[in-house]
Amino acid sequence: MVNSTAKSGNWQKKRILDSKGFQNIAFDEVNELLIRERAGRKLFLTSGEVLIDFISCSYLGLDLDKRVIEASSNNIYKCGVTFPAARTRAVVESFGVLETLLNKIFCDSFSTIFSSLHLAHLGFIPMLGSGELPSFPINSNGPVFIVDKNAHASIQINRALMMQFGTVEIINLVETHALEVLLKNCVANQQTPIMIADSIGSMGGSVPVTLLYSLVEKYDGYLYLDDAHGTSVFGRYGCGYVLECLDHFFPKRLILASSLSKAFGGVAGVIALPTHADSKMIKRYSQTYIFGGPPPLSIIDSAIASARIHLTEEIRQLQDKLWDNVKYFDEVFGSRAINYGVKSPIRGILIGDEFKTIKAAKILQREGFALTTAMYPTVEKGKGMLRVALSALHTKEDIDRFCAFSESSVIKYPKSYENTI
Repeated sequence: MVNSTAKSGNWQKKRILDSKGFQNIAFDEVNELLIRERAGRKLFLTSGEVLIDFISCSYLGLDLDKRVIEASSNNIYKCGVTFPAARTRAVVESFGVLETLLNKIFCDSFSTIFSSLHLAHLGFIPMLGSGELPSFPINSNGPVFIVDKNAHASIQINRALMMQFGTVEIINLVETHALEVLLKNCVANQQTPIMIADSIGSMGGSVPVTLLYSLVEKYDGYLYLDDAHGTSVFGRYGCGYVLECLDHFFPKRLILASSLSKAFGGVAGVIALPTHADSKMIKRYSQTYIFGGPPPLSIIDSAIASARIHLTEEIRQLQDKLWDNVKYFDEVFGSRAINYGVKSPIRGILIGDEFKTIKAAKILQREGFALTTAMYPTVEKGKGMLRVALSALHTKEDIDRFCAFSESSVIKYPKSYENTI
């Protein structure tokens, strides 16, 4: 008997059915840790366990900075937790202060704050597809959204939304020959190519930013990059990986999306654009900006404090500490690590089988380490991995202990590791 739901293309159902056998075990065995307290890179769980944190994307530790925490109460007693109205009607002045600081951080661009990066993508894509943004007109036969196959789920889930405005092509943007063939077809068909990718992959890898930008210039297109894992840890003022690659200049064909919820130390999404006119259009017509609800005021004020730290020499010092730890990890762990030698705060250990990946994570958790168990559908089936997020707050002792235990307990595959969970 044919499953009518599967036949109709229910991709969510298929993913659940294909992964719940091991994902359910992962949630029961190693996920959903209950944290009572944090101190640096130590997690104190409600169970009484103390784990070294290799999970969180707090690459610089700014979310734990006392100045950032204390700033959360700067205006809350004057203006409340939030002003519950669309920001097109009225907005607390702190939002403007933060956007001005972000404009400077992101190389004299124009920033718009969303409650999350997911809402930023969801609200911006229709604006881009409309062709009404001043800096991003669309050719007569519409856009072609060229989405990198490794782009984050928050982008991939919007492919049906993109199809309301144009066509969608999924490609590995690193394969530049196939990409250029596609770009030539766009020009021949009088369509506007829009390349969309993560600058730094959440599970490893990065895209060739300067090459991709040169291609959109050549073929009259646009480059939409999610720099969530590059913001703060790269570039002058923590402008990010993309803008460091582009020599700290914000070019006219670039759309920069980012998250303040990782190394930045806050909670919000940002779209940075080349002109003030673009930003004004977003604020007047983007559905998730208008109706998504503003981030809480305490979050905005904390982000202001973090942004001010970014605009000092201190951000470079934190970056240096992070990269020193990344280099040290590579020296101790060696070339078996995913992303070895790549300037990224993310490392990984490829395991393969999903059940073995869970067992490996459980062994390391028992030894005092918390890290991410990445499995299908986050990564390809049969390519389960342990993701290791490094930070400026890790000590050399943290890294030594992790590498030693992972070598003896995981890399060498002891007999117990092969057992069924």
